[in-house]
Amino acid sequence: MNSSQTPSGAERAAAAAAESAAAYQKYVVQPGMESVKDKVQQTKQTMQAAAEQVKQQAQAKAEEVKQQALAKAGEVKQQAQAKAGEVKQQAKAAAGEVQQQAQAKAEEVKQQARSLIHQGLAKLPPPVATRVEPLMTTAKQRPLPTAAITMVILLVLRRLLRRNR
Repeated sequence: MNSSQTPSGAERAAAAAAESAAAYQKYVVQPGMESVKDKVQQTKQTMQAAAEQVKQQAQAKAEEVKQQALAKAGEVKQQAQAKAGEVKQQAKAAAGEVQQQAQAKAEEVKQQARSLIHQGLAKLPPPVATRVEPLMTTAKQRPLPTAAITMVILLVLRRLLRRNR
């Protein structure tokens, strides 16, 4: 400023420009900013509402999928149990058949053993046969001790035969 305290033309122009900028800011920019802020706030609220809605839809869909999965799991479980029961019945039937076959084979072997015993007794001389028959009766009545004694006799004979070699 000059010494007389009157503003010069440039100073006046600068002051007018400052006033004009302040007025522009006050009446043009700030009201526009308020409407932009309002729009931003509205958009934010709309997005939050949409996000909440999507969240609820996702939760509902997840619950629906969960219920479907549980229903399918129950269905699969029932099918598995039915199949297990079927397999169990088949196994029982097969076990029954095997048991019958084993019993038939055991009976066949038993008959063959009796036949062989009678053939062996028929080939023995009568005095020996009369002494062997009571031993056979004892062996039938007490098979475990008879088997043990037979094993001991076989082991002794084996050792005696090995010594003679």
